[in-house]
Amino acid sequence: MAPLLTQLAPGTGFEDLERAVFELEPKLASVLQVISVQPSGSSGILGGDVQSVPSFRLRDDAVVALIDAPAGSSIADGMLVAHDPATGLALLRTGNSETLPIRTWTPESLDYPPYLLVSDVSQGRVSLRPVFVGRLLPAADSAWGGFVWRISSANTIPNGAFMFTTSGAFAGLIVGQPKSPAIVPATTVLSLAERLLEEGQRAAGWLGIEVQPLTPQIRAATGLTSGAVVTWVDSQSPAAGKIVATDIIQAADDHVMQTKADWDTYTARLAARDVVTLRFWRRGRTEQLQVTALEPGKAAASSRLGLTMRAKPGVGVEVLHVEAGSAAMRAGIAVDDVLTRVGDIEAPTPAQITRTFAAASKDGALLLAITRRTGRLVVALVK
Repeated sequence: MAPLLTQLAPGTGFEDLERAVFELEPKLASVLQVISVQPSGSSGILGGDVQSVPSFRLRDDAVVALIDAPAGSSIADGMLVAHDPATGLALLRTGNSETLPIRTWTPESLDYPPYLLVSDVSQGRVSLRPVFVGRLLPAADSAWGGFVWRISSANTIPNGAFMFTTSGAFAGLIVGQPKSPAIVPATTVLSLAERLLEEGQRAAGWLGIEVQPLTPQIRAATGLTSGAVVTWVDSQSPAAGKIVATDIIQAADDHVMQTKADWDTYTARLAARDVVTLRFWRRGRTEQLQVTALEPGKAAASSRLGLTMRAKPGVGVEVLHVEAGSAAMRAGIAVDDVLTRVGDIEAPTPAQITRTFAAASKDGALLLAITRRTGRLVVALVK
């Protein structure tokens, strides 16, 4: 009788995987390619190192890739056509290249621990390597509009990697690393890519509403089981004077807000001038109204500083919120920025930044040093 571990081992052997990689890499060379992306900050200042990410050829002149923040980004290997902010999936136009017919994979059993081949970027090219995925656990995902397959957190496959079966069928796309890795099924990826191809890029819409999930205490107090609690409304937003903090949004158009994630997905895909019907709970009553989304930054310009800040003693201040239309937004200051110097003041406090801005002349510029996740820069604040 064969040893127990031999009985439990998956049927695919190392030699089979090695042969599959050897045979598939040249065949998929026209489908997989590396694209170079350099993200930009909202002020148009390049704010990060060039990222090399794998892309999958959807058709002769278009590829898809998962990109963190393509708004204002420089794409070296193609033209950004459309981007889905809810998922990060981007569609790019590229030069013509021969493509293979796309075969997609649907597993016969989610309990079977399959080996899949994952795309790796190294030295400017895409290669394949085998990965033992293990059991696939279906989970609903509002951003992708269906379900994804959760996989073990032991799989350290980078976000945006494309996966294939050993026979060359497109299996899906890796998302959710590092906390909650998952495979988005190939059919879902291709469906969203086709939608981006059809719709093109639309100017982003903005409502100026921030929300939090329902807590157990709020559920008990209101009797509601779903929705998103409004925590703040921007005074320059289209929702100002209509929606207030403590309102609980239950639906937007025909989209029921079960959780905060549903709200985040819905608002991420809003386009400027979209008219949104909001249904919300306020003081024991359900009400309804309409708001029209604006382009971010298109709110009426104001001379206000527009910063909500938190002190970081000995370092400066951390930006918690940037008001639309404010001097801070026009300067390109973003949430999570750390302001380390204002004028002649090193490691300023929130009060010092507010006072220095208030004392600045209307025609003058106040220089601010910023530490950002992607680097360091200086911006000019103008009233």
